[in-house]
Amino acid sequence: MEKVERNVVSFFGTYQQDHMKHLRHDEIDLKKWDACVLSDPSGLPYALSWFLEIASPGWEGLVWGDYEVVMPLPVKYKWKLPYLVQPAGCQQLGLFGKGITLEIIDEAIRWIKKHYIYIHIYLNYHNAHPSLKGRKNLILPLDEKYDTLYSFYHTNLKRNLKKSMNFENRVTETFIWDTLLHYFKQSPHFKETPRGWLDVIEKLGYEAFNRQVAKTVGLFSEKGEFLACANLLFTKNRIIFWFSATSAEGRNRSSMHYLIDYLIRKYAGSSMIFDFEGSENPTLARFYSSFGAIEQNYFSLKKFLI
Repeated sequence: MEKVERNVVSFFGTYQQDHMKHLRHDEIDLKKWDACVLSDPSGLPYALSWFLEIASPGWEGLVWGDYEVVMPLPVKYKWKLPYLVQPAGCQQLGLFGKGITLEIIDEAIRWIKKHYIYIHIYLNYHNAHPSLKGRKNLILPLDEKYDTLYSFYHTNLKRNLKKSMNFENRVTETFIWDTLLHYFKQSPHFKETPRGWLDVIEKLGYEAFNRQVAKTVGLFSEKGEFLACANLLFTKNRIIFWFSATSAEGRNRSSMHYLIDYLIRKYAGSSMIFDFEGSENPTLARFYSSFGAIEQNYFSLKKFLI
């Protein structure tokens, strides 16, 4: 019998719906899934299967065609009812692949809102839609020489850099993930972290290092005291400032200013984008902006009522 395709009319126009599939975790072809995510021009790593396996065990997915477009669904259950919540360590999820259209985004949003009682997830910056609210992310393209990038630094940042350079600093790129986690636990931010969040971050950090897509860059004093450290995730076109910590002495010395400047100097003139991964926090946003960073915002999808 000849297949009859169903056409759906939305306010975006007419398009065909029957090519989208919802797949349970055990139905997903992980090789095809990862190939699709890697084909996405964003260079974001969060939707790769290994990342999701740690951040959101049992995740499911929406798939268009033969994995031309995919969307991870970080599903959890309460009273046997499914809901979606953004996993730890994943700033942006949403739709990945080539040929993502407004109609496909609309289709995904409508399907998700129909099937989940509660939704609080973040879609990536390619997934703009009239119903979605933007969230701030800051990036710095590194395609210029360092001197040019430095010329866009804010005056107060340059002042703090001069202050930090009055001290003898030692940079190490040895993997010191345990040290970074230790000092994060000593920071004021640790008290604000959700229960179990850091356990996921710890596992993701080790796995990323084992896969050779992460490195830690640390800053120490002339006496060997810890000052600041950042864990970076590397993709085909991004250096993601994924996780960091600063000691009390490091804050006094403006050590994070020094460390980020070191990274910008090191990778200046490349085709990479330095992704600050935020921030909605006004203080952090001002700090990242002071390096000449520009906005590349992503999107929030929420539903709080049945």
